[in-house]
Amino acid sequence: MAVLIASAALSHPLPALAHPELRSSTPARGAELNTPPRELRLTYADRVELALTHLRLVGPDSAEVALGALRMVADSNAVVAPINGALSPGSYTVRWEAAGVDGHPVRGSFGFSIAAPEPVITSVTPDEQPPAPASSPHQDSILFPERTGFDVGSPAFVLVRWVTLLAMLGVLGVVVFRIGVHTRLPAAAATEPSGFQSAVLTRLVSIGMFSARLLAVAALARLAAQWYALYGGSGAMDLARLGPLLLRTLWGWAWLLQLSAAVAVAAGLSLVTRSGGGRAGWSIAGVAALLLALSASLSGHAAAVEAARPLVVANDTIHVLGAGGWMGGLAVLVLAGIPAAARLEQSQRGEALVSLVRAFSPVALACAAVVTLTGVTAAWIHLRELAALWQSPYGQTLLVKLALLLGVVAAGAYNWLRLKPALEAGAPADPLRRSAALELATGVLVLLVTAVLMATSPPPPDADRASGGREPRQPPPLSPTTDPSPG
Repeated sequence: MAVLIASAALSHPLPALAHPELRSSTPARGAELNTPPRELRLTYADRVELALTHLRLVGPDSAEVALGALRMVADSNAVVAPINGALSPGSYTVRWEAAGVDGHPVRGSFGFSIAAPEPVITSVTPDEQPPAPASSPHQDSILFPERTGFDVGSPAFVLVRWVTLLAMLGVLGVVVFRIGVHTRLPAAAATEPSGFQSAVLTRLVSIGMFSARLLAVAALARLAAQWYALYGGSGAMDLARLGPLLLRTLWGWAWLLQLSAAVAVAAGLSLVTRSGGGRAGWSIAGVAALLLALSASLSGHAAAVEAARPLVVANDTIHVLGAGGWMGGLAVLVLAGIPAAARLEQSQRGEALVSLVRAFSPVALACAAVVTLTGVTAAWIHLRELAALWQSPYGQTLLVKLALLLGVVAAGAYNWLRLKPALEAGAPADPLRRSAALELATGVLVLLVTAVLMATSPPPPDADRASGGREPRQPPPLSPTTDPSPG
């Protein structure tokens, strides 16, 4: 499946993407108008979530001008807001805030001026939205708080994503280990199959339950971090503001799917511990693990690709599943399989460890191949040219991830080619335990760099690269009002 999806994605013309930046506006940045405009039109480089897009128009006397309800222009990345208030001569500032499909917020502002000799009140045509009251969510001051410096690239947000990735790969590792490794232990560990298999299963369930609970807590922390990045932490998370974020954006749907999957995994593993509920419980946990991998793709860079989005999301989902089977399975081997074997009698310990390694090796190799193939595909989609690897922050971060990943591959190859044959020949298990722990520790660092990479914008299209992706066709602003966001 990974090969088919990667082939289809590589053969499809996909545009490079970045977090949505303002491409153009009407009125244009720095424009001097003779007549007042009737609407504000902001066109972004990528599609934005309307529920997370807000505009504010401030007049020459620092008073806010009433705007109508926002709407998206069909087949376009433009957002339009009717101007319902009176516009007198002078300088105006438009402050805007938006978030892409992946939930990453961007902000900015620009100015224009009106040179009309008389104040003019604009009218609203019948087919347009009715005037919005002064307390409209689009003009509410809570949506334009003082900048706190907190965004998707802040260390606290990166830490939340890192913990989320660790918990997610823990869940996926438990499910993959159960399907691909644990079920193969009875034939290999013939000395005491029932006792050893039962001990590993008990530890599997414990790790899975801990990971699911940690994932649920991390999901709540990620929601709080997303809220703070969007709104600066002002105000309580009441339904009037929280509802649109969760129910009207793809990021919100993905977050709800992730939290639901974590709860479902915990429920399935609870069923495993009951008599006769093992098959049903593992089935529930397996389906929830698939949805968990999908939720990660729907809230990341893959969801922001407009062309062939299903293929790109599928590629990213399989990448997460492969990483869970490889690194998550390794974590289960180190934390559950090896300790369970160490508790056996000396005469049974060696054969149990050999059975573990023999069962896990083909699973790890297959998952590593899937991660490599889907990772190369994702890098091609987001970079589109080799030079972007060292010329863009996204590519440079990816290079760090690849360097660490090569360390994981090297440790895994050493375990497979040197320590596995030695273990089968009767050598002690301590070298394998230490090497596997080192491989796992390097994998944890890979996840940390991945958390940073998720907050890093891929390089903009070639046409915008020379100007940094910020409105190349517009003149400079009348005043220094630009408020860019790293997100």
